Amino acid sequence: MKLWQPFTQHAVTPPPPVVARAEGAYLYLADGRQLFDGISSWWVTTHGHSHPVIRAAIVAQSEKLSQTIFANFTHDAANEFADALSRIIDPKFARVFLSDSGSTAVEVAINMVVGTWFHRGQPQRHKIIAFENAYHGDTVGAASVGARSVFTRHGEPLLFEVLRVPSPAFAGAGSAEDAARCLEVLAQTLRTHENEIAAVMIEPLVQGAGGMKMYAPEILDEITRTAHAHDIFVVFDEVMTGFGRTGTMFAYQQCRELPDIIALAKGITGGFLPMAATLATQEIFDAFYSTDRARQLFYSTSYTGNALACAAAAANLRVWREENTLEKIAAINSWHQKFLPALNVQNPRIRGTIAAFEIGGDANYLAGIGAELHQFCMTRGIFIRPLGNTVYLLPPYCATEDDLKHCYETMAEFLSQNTLLAA
Repeated sequence: MKLWQPFTQHAVTPPPPVVARAEGAYLYLADGRQLFDGISSWWVTTHGHSHPVIRAAIVAQSEKLSQTIFANFTHDAANEFADALSRIIDPKFARVFLSDSGSTAVEVAINMVVGTWFHRGQPQRHKIIAFENAYHGDTVGAASVGARSVFTRHGEPLLFEVLRVPSPAFAGAGSAEDAARCLEVLAQTLRTHENEIAAVMIEPLVQGAGGMKMYAPEILDEITRTAHAHDIFVVFDEVMTGFGRTGTMFAYQQCRELPDIIALAKGITGGFLPMAATLATQEIFDAFYSTDRARQLFYSTSYTGNALACAAAAANLRVWREENTLEKIAAINSWHQKFLPALNVQNPRIRGTIAAFEIGGDANYLAGIGAELHQFCMTRGIFIRPLGNTVYLLPPYCATEDDLKHCYETMAEFLSQNTLLAA
């Protein structure tokens, strides 16, 4: 039996190399090559591969408890993670529901907001406002609130309808016109459908898989404020933006207006194990709290609250406390600011540790130039995975200035050999 790789067209993609091990910011291949991990292995590896503190926590936990059903029990690793998270998250978020991935964290959020209105006697309030270019995952509910695109084309008959509004960052880095149009349509949609809407779902500050599109915290504040003025819940999908990617521990910390639910995953265990968390207010929890068993939140996965993952997540937060991670993030941001302006590219943009731009035209996920750049970088010891012709760097926090310099010099070399791509 052969593997079927995700997000891969096997007819035009070379056989994948074998990763034998990984350490720090590097992947080591079975054929002897080493690659700088320029995208943190799909954005999950934060402090670096095989971080000793997180690795040791998983080993220690495995000697006590690896897995138990979470519906009837809890355990020390889950309690330790919840306690550690409560010390760094805003107290507005009183409850945390654990699951397995970014998609399930979003599914939980959808169930929470729709269920809250149902239990309040307003079942007609089940619609979600979502944004153009959004991506929230690949399960049916998460895909429904994501943008309709080549990602969802084959399965669109399965997806539920949402109320779609323009992205605040429609034109790459975003503009005043984009933001104004977004807010105008959002306000109109809220007025027209107020009694049907359960929540607004948005990726805060950066739309990731939709093209690393960025917008200002002030715009996000206005989106949240407008929704709350209509008594509509707001969900921040921080699956990608959480754990330092936008420059702060969480993207919401750059805002004045807080959401009602936050979905977390990816960097939650430092890149070691699958895990997710959906954070909710006490108000939302109370909608399900009852002597009536039928009012409970009917959602789980078999590995919800997995003890090994919880131990890794707790250790990840311990590393954050002990290793000056925000200083490392600030350094990466400064290196992006230093090197990116020298590239002759379209829509250069930076937010935290993320740098992105387009080559060869407007954003196009199916553009072949991304695969060409990927292969070129592989020959230079760098692993990146462009979103079509949207190129981005999102390195682990242990990356050095020399690592980033090499990435930018390599991309400059590629562009110099492909002069038609110049901005």
